[in-house]
Amino acid sequence: MAKQEHPPIEWLRKAISYDAETGVLTWAPRGSSDGPGYRCFNGKLAGKQVGSPESSTAAKCYRKSGIRMPGGGVFYGRAHVLAWLIAVGPVPAGMVIDHRDGDRANNRLSNLRVCTQRENTWNTGLRASNRSGVSGVSFRDETGKWRARIAVAGNEVLIGNYLTKEEAISARLAAEAEYYGEYAPSARICVSQDRVYPSTTEPQ
Repeated sequence: MAKQEHPPIEWLRKAISYDAETGVLTWAPRGSSDGPGYRCFNGKLAGKQVGSPESSTAAKCYRKSGIRMPGGGVFYGRAHVLAWLIAVGPVPAGMVIDHRDGDRANNRLSNLRVCTQRENTWNTGLRASNRSGVSGVSFRDETGKWRARIAVAGNEVLIGNYLTKEEAISARLAAEAEYYGEYAPSARICVSQDRVYPSTTEPQ
């Protein structure tokens, strides 16, 4: 399937107002040059937030909207992509837009960045089955130790096995810094003797 073309950038900037400080997108009022339905549009949508939350679990917290483009056709875009298009311009070919802090609802311009799909995958959330509070760290009943792992270039790398969770977490975070750099899971954590507490957003 061919990649869906986005609306003309200048038209998009007129159709939607984007507040880069808050990350909120709202529908801009339309005029007579936008067609006979502009009064109806203004009465229903002008000034209101663009899009609605996606319902699927995998896309939880993303906002998405269908935008009727000039000349026909509908563009279905997520809010963070629309924000980037309006504030910066087209997304480079082969790249995606990532939320730095992992919060899909935080569409402030300072929280958005261009990256590859692989880099975006590095900065993703914890699996529902995770019990350690940190990706790649798990307790092994058969050894009585905490195991730390990390995915590198599509392959799972064993970092090591440790007597304490704190040691395993430290090893995992060091590996993230080495292999993932700025795209390492973005939540800060603080470790106590028996739990890991996410300090802002949960690590993904």
